[in-house]
Amino acid sequence: MATPRTSGGEREGAKRQRDVVRGARVALVVLVLLLLASFLGAALVAKRINESARDEYVRDAIPLATLVQDLVIQMLNQQASVRGYVITRRPDTLKAYDVGRRVAARDLREMQRYLPNHPILAELVVEVRPKIAALEAFYTAQVSLVGQGGEALALARARTLRGEVLFDDFRGVAEKMLVDTDVFVANAQEAQDADYRRLVGYLAGLAALALLIGGALAVVVPRRLSSAYESERAARARVDRLRAVQLELTGSLEEDEIRALITRQAVELFGAVGAAVVEVGGTGGVAVLAGSSLSDRVRERLEQEDDSFGRQVHAAATRVDERPFRGEPGQIAGPDGQTVVLTPLGRSEDSTESLLLVYRDTDSLRAELGTIAVFGRQAAQALENARLYGREQRIAETLQRSALPRSLPPVEGLRIAARYLPGSTEADIGGDWFDVFTRADGQICAVVGDVGGKGVEAASQMGQLRSALRAFALDTPSPADVLGSLGRFRTDSDELFATVAVVVIDPTSNRVRYALAGHPPPLLVRSDGTAAFLEEGRGVPLGVGLDLRAEDGELTLAEGDLLLLYTDGLVEKRTQQLGEGLDRLLAVARAAPADPDAFVDHLLGAMVPEERRPDDIAVLALGPTPHAAPTGGLKGDQVAALV
Repeated sequence: MATPRTSGGEREGAKRQRDVVRGARVALVVLVLLLLASFLGAALVAKRINESARDEYVRDAIPLATLVQDLVIQMLNQQASVRGYVITRRPDTLKAYDVGRRVAARDLREMQRYLPNHPILAELVVEVRPKIAALEAFYTAQVSLVGQGGEALALARARTLRGEVLFDDFRGVAEKMLVDTDVFVANAQEAQDADYRRLVGYLAGLAALALLIGGALAVVVPRRLSSAYESERAARARVDRLRAVQLELTGSLEEDEIRALITRQAVELFGAVGAAVVEVGGTGGVAVLAGSSLSDRVRERLEQEDDSFGRQVHAAATRVDERPFRGEPGQIAGPDGQTVVLTPLGRSEDSTESLLLVYRDTDSLRAELGTIAVFGRQAAQALENARLYGREQRIAETLQRSALPRSLPPVEGLRIAARYLPGSTEADIGGDWFDVFTRADGQICAVVGDVGGKGVEAASQMGQLRSALRAFALDTPSPADVLGSLGRFRTDSDELFATVAVVVIDPTSNRVRYALAGHPPPLLVRSDGTAAFLEEGRGVPLGVGLDLRAEDGELTLAEGDLLLLYTDGLVEKRTQQLGEGLDRLLAVARAAPADPDAFVDHLLGAMVPEERRPDDIAVLALGPTPHAAPTGGLKGDQVAALV
């Protein structure tokens, strides 16, 4: 009886042992499955963070911000183009207006894709559409009025301020749209950080469980986590860098400088071994306009007309330009197994510009092509802004050249010298000018003026004031009366501000009468080397709305004396007070040569350093000559060369 019981007990014990082993195996399988599920969950969450960083920032946030910024830029381009057309009546100035209308409409259409997920932005788009329509209706009316000429043209110019009010209404809504996109970015970042914190806590608990199964498996989770976090951080850093690059691009208006910045930043941002801005024309040639870390071999093959690589680049650049702002950049095979990426940068006249990136191979293409496309759009906008700015500068230069005299009239018994220096290449064209002419009574009228502002508007106002002043001065004896008439004159702009100095000299008696409208005081340098500023004849600047008539100042010049007229650019600097500049001018003039040409050259050499000038400068020196020989101290090409 004992044996069966023993056998039964053994069988019972063996069964329990098998159950324990089976349970342990099941538990172990469950633990392994849990660990695998944990790893899979970690991978999915890490992938979500990575994709969220790419999708939320690059797919939604940056394109939205870029579209809103581009919309503002295109509306600015329309405003500048229509204003230039109203001023110059040149049809070619409307090219930017037509392009701006089309691109602005395209930007609004592109925004529609994102509006279902952004209700606030959708409301703002509804609000901004009628304001854009009002602006475009105003611009259309302006263009129509200018085309009619006569009183319609005068009406168009008088209505300029209305366009500013409409544009301010549009800008107010556009700024709300930019704020909405920034809030979206911040919310996305907060959500990603919360996901990351939850993932860290989850994986920390699983680490203890992983120790039961094996230390080797515990190493995988931190690596997965690190990879996901680094990807998310890299995506965020890339977005932040894109924003910083956009600020750098908008900080310059020189095309060559922007191209150099584009290539340099592209290499740093996308890890390319080389970058270039290339220009392709209709003839099939490729020109490298700027490059960074670009190998000599790639550059040579690009610029060789009969090279197959150059032809491939030309064809690819043409293709990507035919579908701007859509899809991904193009890719072609480069020399020595390299990969070349091309994204469009816009058109310039009859050619196309593209950004070319060179990678060692496809695997080294770290940045997503969508991010490269976003960078390309930012760069294209910066280049287009520089081109529009350049066109406006050329119009302003043309207006200014037409207003400045190419030579001064020879006057019996007078020595005259004049110079004009423009501001630096980064400054807009200013409104400084000078003029010398003979009145109906034989007396000589000398003028130096300075219109506030920069660009086309300042140059246009300067030309109108110069013409009006000539008309008033021809039969008005008193310089103060000339300035009084000029003060009542109105240009096409409602915001005129200008300073003017008018001098009338009788060459037979050397008697001088002068008056100032807010202008720096003339400097009298006597033949014995003494010098002093003239304190009489002062009045208020033109355009301040005060009818305070100046009284003529009077003096008589002796042989060898010089009277200097100048604009504030000669004595004003950011690093010094106006009084310091006047004191310095007084000291320099006392040591200057007596000959008018040598005198003004000495002044400019001492007062104006070779580095960049923040403002333009006009100077005019005149005085009796010891020998009654007609002189005109301005050769025919001096003004043109200096302008």
